[in-house]
Amino acid sequence: MATISTMSVPGLEISQRDDRAPKMGYGGQIWVHVTGDSTGGAFGMWEGLLPPGGGSPIHIHHNEVECIYVIEGTFLFLCGDQTWEAGPGTWVSMPKDVQHGIRVVSDTPGRFLEFFLPAGLEQLFNKLPEQKTTTTPDMAKILDVAQAFGLEFIGPMPTSADQ
Repeated sequence: MATISTMSVPGLEISQRDDRAPKMGYGGQIWVHVTGDSTGGAFGMWEGLLPPGGGSPIHIHHNEVECIYVIEGTFLFLCGDQTWEAGPGTWVSMPKDVQHGIRVVSDTPGRFLEFFLPAGLEQLFNKLPEQKTTTTPDMAKILDVAQAFGLEFIGPMPTSADQ
């Protein structure tokens, strides 16, 4: 746990996962670390933890670029007409207005950092109804809220790069 006083350094912000309760989304847990309020609207960032098989449906962001840095696990990525698997240490930047999605394909959970440029999408999880478990997300509720954030859902992710 950090012991630095933010009062002595104007603009300093420290965010630790253990200091906040996770949000539930896409069948996993999300910890919002950075919001547009602290970056002048430049970007937002959250940490995600998804179970094996968990992930997002194929979707399009009409307002922002999405970037993912894989920390643990192996993910199947889809962007445009390309699919590939990637593990820890991989950075993926997906342009706005292009369909994409992710799925954990390892037998272990997948952990990642997700950045959005510009900020705003990190507020999505504050607008979703409370979900107590990480099993099956209520996609009808997610779809309803997501439209207000410029998200368009296309369909389910494939289960492998061969599909």
